[in-house]
Amino acid sequence: MYSTYEAPFAGSFADESAPSDKKKVIILGGGPTASAMGIEFDYCCCHACFALDDAGYETIMINCNPETVSTDYDTADRLYFEPLTSEDVLEIVATERKNGTLHGVIVQFGGQTPLKLARALEAADVRSSALRPMRSTSPRTAIASSACSTSCT
Repeated sequence: MYSTYEAPFAGSFADESAPSDKKKVIILGGGPTASAMGIEFDYCCCHACFALDDAGYETIMINCNPETVSTDYDTADRLYFEPLTSEDVLEIVATERKNGTLHGVIVQFGGQTPLKLARALEAADVRSSALRPMRSTSPRTAIASSACSTSCT
C-alpha cells in the first residue's frame, strides 16, 4: 500500500488499508540501502515474518525499499511501501490499531534506520521490541542493556 498527500481530483479520499481484526505485529524493514548491502537485515525481517506467521500473528511489513525480499508479495500478510520516518510509521500504527490487536513493532532486525525510530515509538506509547532508547553511547552499556531486552509477544 502507498499513501499520498494529494487530494483526489474528484470524490473523497480512499483508504485501502482496511485493517483486519487479527492479532498482529509490525516489522520495520531496513529501508534504503545500497545494492547488495544489508542482506542480513532483510533476512532477519523475512524470518521474523515467517516465525510470527507460524505463531498465529498477522505480519505487517513497513519498508520503502522494493529491492528486498521482505517486500515480496508473499513474505508478510500486509505490506506498506512507506518511508521509515516517525511520521509515516506512527500513521500506519494508528491505522492498524483501528481494528484487531497490535501487539507491537519489531525494530531491531532492520538495522540503524528503524532503530532510530525507537524513541518516537516510545514517546507515542507504542510497544516495540527495541531496548529502551539509551542515553549512553558506551558500548559496554549497550551490551549490558541488550541482555535485558524484551519481545513484543
